[in-house]
Amino acid sequence: MKKFVKITLVYCLSILLFVILINIIIDPANIVSKAEIKIAKYLSEGYNVTYAQNIDERILQKKIIQNLQSSPAIVILGSSRVMLIGRDYYDNSCFNNCVSGASIEDIIAIYQLYIDNGRTGSIEKIVIGIDPWLFNKNNDQNRWESLSNEYYSFMDKKIPIIKKIPIYKYSQLVSPSYFQTSIKNIPKFIIRLKKNENILPTNEYNNSSFTRLNDGTIEYGLEFRSKTIIEIENEFKNYISGNIYSLENYFELSRDLINDFELLIHRIIMNNINIEFLLMPYPAMVYDYLISKDKYKIVSLVEEYITSFALGNNICIFGSYNPELFGLNTEDFYDGMHLNNKGLRKILK
Repeated sequence: MKKFVKITLVYCLSILLFVILINIIIDPANIVSKAEIKIAKYLSEGYNVTYAQNIDERILQKKIIQNLQSSPAIVILGSSRVMLIGRDYYDNSCFNNCVSGASIEDIIAIYQLYIDNGRTGSIEKIVIGIDPWLFNKNNDQNRWESLSNEYYSFMDKKIPIIKKIPIYKYSQLVSPSYFQTSIKNIPKFIIRLKKNENILPTNEYNNSSFTRLNDGTIEYGLEFRSKTIIEIENEFKNYISGNIYSLENYFELSRDLINDFELLIHRIIMNNINIEFLLMPYPAMVYDYLISKDKYKIVSLVEEYITSFALGNNICIFGSYNPELFGLNTEDFYDGMHLNNKGLRKILK
């Protein structure tokens, strides 16, 4: 019996070590590569950076803010839905610090990074993208935990011990699902090695690969930017075919999250910084679906709350979740939740 247990234990440990080794070598999400440091360095030197994705975007923002040559006058916070908005829409002293799937905690933590690095003195305006999931306590967004120290610092709360270690991030190295992703990425990994497709600085903007630009915005890869009308419409259909991104189990606007949000806004105002809210529209097919379903109608309540709050606090608000207000069509979107630059210009003109 002891021999069987010993053999089983050795077998299990061998499999676990193999999983960890593959995950470390392929590293599809750049968990161990420290790519964020390299990207932030290139951006601070004025370059754009190719192949700069599948990273910890929160840590990247931390490194970017630490390396800023000068403080921007305009800071843009929010999710990937406002990640294209930068100098082309505001001015040269503008920086986009958005992260994918941003939650209230993310927005607070990134603002705290500016405070920690003594960078708030030059900020004149903060633009915040308001996604409907910001007030959903069941939004399943936990990536903010990479900046948990900053979030709890802003909230004047003691940091839970479990949050001091990025457990979620490094637990991926033993995750079967992450291992599956690593296996799927082996061909891409080999191709990138052969072509030397590494994170590289460039002065070009419209590259074939995903690129982070030196104002913090992004430029999607050529394939993503070149979708046909049929392909984009299929993206809409896929988006509403299952669970809607971060909008499941959304029964009410969380009072705790609203309190966090309002505390952030009031502190920014107290620092004599102007605020602007952006509500990015969904495609008509998606928006019509959301407001037609009882479990997603809360999206309209979010817009009502933000509109009322902005009015009561003299905050400028642009956009709406409703695309009809701006005459948007299929060609103005990349997929079920992201506008392209053509669509953005219709809102921010």
